[in-house]
Amino acid sequence: MALGAANEMRLAASAAEREHLMPEPMRPGTARCQVGVATANITPPVGIHSRCWGAAESDVATGIHKPLFVHVMALTSNEGNDEDGVVSKRTTLVFVAVDLGWLQRTETAALHAAIVQATGLPEDHVLVQMSHTHAGVSMSRPLVDPDCPGRDIALEWWENLLTTAPTKAVEAIGAVQPCWITSGYGSCNLAQKRDFWDLAADGFVTAMDPTTYGKADTTVAALRVVPISGEDAGTTLATVCNYGCHPTSLGHPSSLISPDWPGSARDVVNETCGGTCIFLLGACGDTMPAQGHQGDPRVTERDGKKVGLATAATIIGMPTAGTQLTYSGPIVSGAVIGSWTPSPLPDILVSSLSALRTCTLTVRVPIRQLETSAAAKTRLEQAEERLVKVRSGDLVDDVSVRDATALVEQARRNLAKIVDFESSEPGRVKIWIWQLGDIFLVATSGEPYSAFQIELRQRVPSGVTVIVAAMTNGSMTPGYILPAEHVGCGCYQDRIGLLGSGALELMVAAAAAQIADWCYNSNSRQPQKLL
Repeated sequence: MALGAANEMRLAASAAEREHLMPEPMRPGTARCQVGVATANITPPVGIHSRCWGAAESDVATGIHKPLFVHVMALTSNEGNDEDGVVSKRTTLVFVAVDLGWLQRTETAALHAAIVQATGLPEDHVLVQMSHTHAGVSMSRPLVDPDCPGRDIALEWWENLLTTAPTKAVEAIGAVQPCWITSGYGSCNLAQKRDFWDLAADGFVTAMDPTTYGKADTTVAALRVVPISGEDAGTTLATVCNYGCHPTSLGHPSSLISPDWPGSARDVVNETCGGTCIFLLGACGDTMPAQGHQGDPRVTERDGKKVGLATAATIIGMPTAGTQLTYSGPIVSGAVIGSWTPSPLPDILVSSLSALRTCTLTVRVPIRQLETSAAAKTRLEQAEERLVKVRSGDLVDDVSVRDATALVEQARRNLAKIVDFESSEPGRVKIWIWQLGDIFLVATSGEPYSAFQIELRQRVPSGVTVIVAAMTNGSMTPGYILPAEHVGCGCYQDRIGLLGSGALELMVAAAAAQIADWCYNSNSRQPQKLL
């Protein structure tokens, strides 16, 4: 049948027939709940201990590139009635994002416990993520070594953080107001694969791999929070930038305090979209900026702008909060045209988008055969002895001292990692899942490879948005989480990894199953599961 005749037949159809044939409205992942935001500047003074790189040229910070922040977002469910007409109890969730590289298990627990105590919330209702900047404060050594350079400043900064973060969490809870949360996906190519085989060195080097350029995960996930009522109705209260790429644009040549590229990304989103931008680090165990490990702050500013502009473009492209796109039908013009126009979300849908719940999964995973903490301590002592010998030798050169210092830092972190792991629950990894309407936040500790978020987003039901937050409620344990095909390859992440083959795949399966259960069984209530 000719196209013109087909169009004439469709245009001639009755109103009832047209309504039946109309496509379903389109909408992004959306939630409706109460949201509050609070922010504090936590930039430390110059002179604080900041050795985040083994090859760093200074133990302490010599300047400030950009300020460090703690951002808090509080989410509270709307009051409603259950099937018996009883007013449901409100659920409150708090996410705290800190410009900090990493913490050991004890310090992570202390920060988390301080927030839990201040807010009175259940433990699994509070998530604390470190942005993983490698140009921030390094607390691992100041907390245990009385001779650590910049220790006194670091300890004072740490005590202030233990007060500031809980205070801001309480402030965010007190500021909640009814809001729409709209989500979307964008794309940015800052992240590149970083397992590079150096032929001359005959081994893996942590650097951009030119043979895989452009093959890393480019997904940017973004949220926009818009108040529903009051004088700020329709404006942007907050945004979320979720992207997986190591914040390592700045490297060992720099001794400046900086949030690295996430700081510049937030600046761009704030300037373009308004509100407060909160950065959440995605799964990035295998990715880094192409031009990483630099000493020039202009590089990290450029990298941050790339992510910020991609996030802003995603947010700008979102439909008006609380609306869906509805097909208006054909119109005879020079061609038969049609359009999709915004229309308010129906009340029956708004009710389901108000779902706010949390689940903690404990997933059994294989672990590797590791050296004992005693053996790791011996290795640290040997590295320290070698450094003393290098510094006292007749032919002292900067490269030898730098390398020997780096080996000491490696051994120190290895010991801390093993002590953390031995004192945890080896073989069990936690995943925290929050449902906000049809937006899902999936958080885990450690540094999973990007395959975690790629495969998870492919396996969840269509129409939902998944935000992935790594380095949450823990960083050094369980460390890097590799796909099965990379376990045993010999790269840096593989050499220091704690989990065995299949761990990442088990975690993906557990998280995907829980999201599917919530999507397909709306009445399901499973606060905790052991898989």
